[in-house]
Amino acid sequence: MNTIENPIYILFDIGANWGHDSLLQTKNDHNIVTYAFEPTPELAQYLTDASRDFSSRYNVIPLAVSDYNGSAAFNVAGHHDWGCSSLNIFEDNLDKTWPGREDFYVTNQITVCVTRLDTWIETHLPNISCINYFHCDAQGSDLKVL
Repeated sequence: MNTIENPIYILFDIGANWGHDSLLQTKNDHNIVTYAFEPTPELAQYLTDASRDFSSRYNVIPLAVSDYNGSAAFNVAGHHDWGCSSLNIFEDNLDKTWPGREDFYVTNQITVCVTRLDTWIETHLPNISCINYFHCDAQGSDLKVL
C-alpha cells in the first residue's frame, strides 16, 4: 500500500465502484491520499489502472467492508452497472422496487474477503488522526460499514 507522509486530506471511498467520488479529486489535488475499497475484481483493476499515474496517493483496497472480519459470498451484477454488486442477496421483486433498473441481477457469485473498517485502520493506518472525507456506497450495507 502506498502512502505519503503527513497528507493534508485523507479520503475514504467505501464501495468505490468506478471511482466517481475519488479518482479525479485525488488526481487533481496532490494533498489528497485516497483509500478506495472495492471488492469487485473488475472494478478494482479499473481503479488500479486509472490511478497508475498517482498510485502513491490512490490506494485500491480489494476488500468488502462490513461489521465483521472474514469472507462472504459477493453477488456480482456484471451486466451494466457493476456498482450494483453487493454482499446482500438480490430480492425477486427488484423490477417493482427499482423500476427501470434492468441491471439488478446477479451474473456471478464470488467469495471476497471482508473487513471491519476499524480493524483495517488499526492494522494499516494506526496513526491516522482523522478521515477528512468519507464516501460510502455499500449497496444496502452502509450502516454495517459504520
